[in-house]
Parts: sequence; C-alpha cells; structure tokens
Amino acid sequence: MKIFKRLRLFLAGLLLTVILAVAVGYGLLRSRPAFYRPYTWEGEQRGVTNQQAMDNLARVHNLASESQARERRAQRGSPNTGPVTAPLTVSLTEEQINALLLHNAEVEGLDREYQRYVGNPVVLLRDGQIILAGRVQDFGGIIASVQFQPELDQHGRLHLRLTRTMGGRLPLPKTLVTTQLERFRSALAPQLPRWRREAAMDSTGLTNSSAVSAAMADWLKDLLSDTPAEPVVFVPVQGGKSVPLRLTGLRLAGQSVTFTVESMNPAQRETLLKHIRAGPVGQPKSER
Repeated sequence: MKIFKRLRLFLAGLLLTVILAVAVGYGLLRSRPAFYRPYTWEGEQRGVTNQQAMDNLARVHNLASESQARERRAQRGSPNTGPVTAPLTVSLTEEQINALLLHNAEVEGLDREYQRYVGNPVVLLRDGQIILAGRVQDFGGIIASVQFQPELDQHGRLHLRLTRTMGGRLPLPKTLVTTQLERFRSALAPQLPRWRREAAMDSTGLTNSSAVSAAMADWLKDLLSDTPAEPVVFVPVQGGKSVPLRLTGLRLAGQSVTFTVESMNPAQRETLLKHIRAGPVGQPKSER
C-alpha cells in the first residue's frame, strides 16, 4: 500500500537525518573551539608575567591592610596621619591571570591533582565573558568549556551568570555544570550552621575563616540560583584572617579585567556580618 511505502520512506529519511546529526554532533564535539588557546611561555617569561600579576594584587592587599590599620588607630585615639584609603582600581590581563594561577597551583602541589582530569586548563576573557576551558582526559582529550558573564547591576549587586557550556564546538546542557556545583554545595551544607555560629569580625574589620567560608557558600548558592550576590572580596591579611573590601566596579574589555574595590565602613561591615550569620532569605533551616 502507498501509505506503508511512504511510511518506510519517511522512516528511512528520519534515520538518515539522525545519523547525519550524530555525525555532525560528534565532529563538533571533537573539534577545537576557535577561542581555545593554552598559554605557553619561553624562558623566564612566565615568572615575569606572574610577578606583574602579584604586584597588581599586592595593591589590593595593601588597601585592605591600611583600612584595618586606620580603624585600629582610630579606636586607640591615635591620629590618622596617612592618606585616606581611596577606592582602588586594578587591571589584570588574561596572560597574567593564567601565569598567576599556574604558579599558585604548582606551589600548592595542585597541578599534579588536576592534571589527572584536565589537561592544558586556561582562563580566557572574551566579549565580556570569563571562559574556563581544558582538555578532559577521560574523554579522549575533548575540550570542555564553561562560560560566565560577571557584572554589577544598577544596585551594585554582583551577578555571575552561567551562559554556556560546550564540548568542543558542540553546545551542552548547563545542567552538566550546575549538577556538579550543586553536589559541591550539598557537601558544604552540613558545615554551614557551625560556620555561621562561629562567624566573627572584630571592630577593625578582621574576619575569621568561618565567616569567609559561610560567605563563599552563600555566594555559590546565589550562583546556582542566578541570584545577585554580595559584592564583597575577602582579602587575607594576617593570622588566617581577612578584611572585606567592597567591589564597586567591574569591566571586561578585550583580554583584560578591570575592577575597583574600596574599604567598607563600620555600618557596612556590621550589616555584612549579620547577613553571613543569618544566611540568605529562603535558606533552609538546616543550613542556618
């Protein structure tokens, strides 16, 4: 009958379409994205580039240290004769970021760990996006990448949106990333109540590790729910403690990122600590 003949032709065409789609998909999966470019350095160039990044970040450390020192002097009644800690703007190039991360990974011995899973990892800055990419060892060296778009909204809140995940040049479901992040967050959840109870910040801004850990866990939850996060950077200064600085500017242009940080006043620090101890609105009781 003609209807069965047409049905066979339709099924044959459908099967051919599926085969072609799989072939194209496999080709895209195995192909190299145009943006992927691992960094290699000759001679001492990586060390020089890493030092440039460290020098830039040292200015942020100095701002945090001076902010805390001014608060301490003010509480002792000593005059603050130094300049007021004005907002600080710092720029890092893509190359500096990669040199810094690779140096720190080698110092901490982390490079041997991640190389079991990912080869030639790189951080790329493209079109206002931060791209994390590398070759996945368990899948024949397929280049996997995750793209984020960071920005400060009109209220000064920080957004870090997961915009795309890819295998080679083939788009993949974002759930491949969010599921892993959710597992990591769930592993942290049992520790959150203790971190919140132990969270402490003295009157000069020195913040203990429990407060920083709780704040970072909240930040991860905000990322997973596409919720704006507190624009705060915790800068290590002494004895395992940190000083919070407020992120007030963020811009990605070309292959560099520029950010502005400034000291937080006592009222801002008090509000931050209350937020850390209480947790975000809607947080499960088990994580408070």
